[in-house]
Amino acid sequence: MEFPLWDDYKELIKSEIADIKNIGGSHAGAISAGKFLEYFTDYPWIHLDIAGPAFMDNRDSYRGQGGTGWGVRILI
Repeated sequence: MEFPLWDDYKELIKSEIADIKNIGGSHAGAISAGKFLEYFTDYPWIHLDIAGPAFMDNRDSYRGQGGTGWGVRILI
């Protein structure tokens, strides 16, 4: 699914003390994260929003405790 990265969303990452901020507020979180990444590149890129399933409290099967690297296996 491709998110709309319209220029209107730049407003969400404006900062009073820095060039941009890395959090956009409570609305359009994944889109504002994409706008943040877009600021640093001029070539095709992808943003995988994997924060929720990316950490395990306990060991489970082949996944160890801590960061899981969720999504890496499917990309490889």
